[in-house]
Amino acid sequence: MQQVEDYCSTKGFNLEDIENAVLDQSNPLAVQVFTSAVMSEINQNLNSFAEKLLAQIDEKNKNHIISQQELNEKLREEIVTTVDEVVSEKLDTKLTELKDFIDAREIEATKRDNEMIDIIKNNMEQKKEESVNEKKGFFKNIFGKRK
Repeated sequence: MQQVEDYCSTKGFNLEDIENAVLDQSNPLAVQVFTSAVMSEINQNLNSFAEKLLAQIDEKNKNHIISQQELNEKLREEIVTTVDEVVSEKLDTKLTELKDFIDAREIEATKRDNEMIDIIKNNMEQKKEESVNEKKGFFKNIFGKRK
């Protein structure tokens, strides 16, 4: 609007010039040439605008993809760290439980071994006493009847 106003103030506004500049509608070839020229100019401007718009959209999409990839990488790192911590905690817990279980089994085995050793020792002492008693009885039977 300002440009039209500036142009009119410097060049003037003459209705006769405008009427002479208008195409004669009785000449269809002139109208056709004029519309083709206008359409060509509009198409060029529209194509240029579309290219600029698509370039801006592409740039924004690329930036969005890059930021999304960075966010995905950060999330992956956080997930890996969290999973590692959780697995380490669970593994430590299970290892402690396994160690406690093994220690309890070793204590039971040692206790059972000691009991078996005591039983074997008692059996051996009993056998020894029986053997001594049998020998005494044997010798007593042989030598003890002389009286």
